[in-house]
Amino acid sequence: MACEQSATPLGLLHTKVGISYDINRNALVYGSWSVGYKAGGFDDRATSITAATTPFAPEIVTTYEVGLKADWLDHRFRTNLSLFYNDIGNYQTTAYDPSTGLSQRFDLGNAYSEGLELETTAQLGNNLTWQNNFTYLYSKITSAAGNPQYLGKALLYAPRFTAFSSLIYRIPLNIPGSIELSTNGTFSSRSFSDLSNSSTNALQAQGSWDGTIQYTTADRRWHFLMTVQNILGTSYSVGGVTSTYYNTILYSNPTTVLFRARYAL
Repeated sequence: MACEQSATPLGLLHTKVGISYDINRNALVYGSWSVGYKAGGFDDRATSITAATTPFAPEIVTTYEVGLKADWLDHRFRTNLSLFYNDIGNYQTTAYDPSTGLSQRFDLGNAYSEGLELETTAQLGNNLTWQNNFTYLYSKITSAAGNPQYLGKALLYAPRFTAFSSLIYRIPLNIPGSIELSTNGTFSSRSFSDLSNSSTNALQAQGSWDGTIQYTTADRRWHFLMTVQNILGTSYSVGGVTSTYYNTILYSNPTTVLFRARYAL
């Protein structure tokens, strides 16, 4: 059993208590309870004096989690499964205020999110690794003082389903250092960029495909990397803003190639 605490600048305590039990040498179950805080303050991007001088309270999140971690097939296949529930008090958000026609950051009320996450890692050979992640998330606003139009709505940027899959291959070449190829795909279901969950600014189901090649010298001092993001050049919305006067929709980056070189002293 473990207990962790750390203080915020306002004197609030981040607290986590956890317990685990080894079923055998290859599997364990665990549970945890934690409380975290996001500081309150003022909206530094407010568009009116009233909004700029209206404080919002600290956000408090209480999280409950249970899970199972297990190795299979002589440690060549690993699974991590967790179930979680987040109780959110004073949910901080920036939302449209119908009375002013402006957006303002404030503590809306209470909300929760719950779901499960499954991670798997498979060693398919001496040089090939397959990693996967699947998450199911359900979220809901349960109280919204003065803003009943947001009751029952989903939280911002909280897709119901997300998935990730990656293949990593270390090329067995007889040269100093190592070369590694990897490719990964991501998917997320529909989510919302505004609390009204309007279809105008909904982020539709979307996916992308990336690839990377990297070389590391034998002494591990030099590291060279090239990444191609959004290989297929898929265009999809990543956010937006709605007001009485305008609608804004932001889109994903096109196919992008990145190079990086790093030297460690």
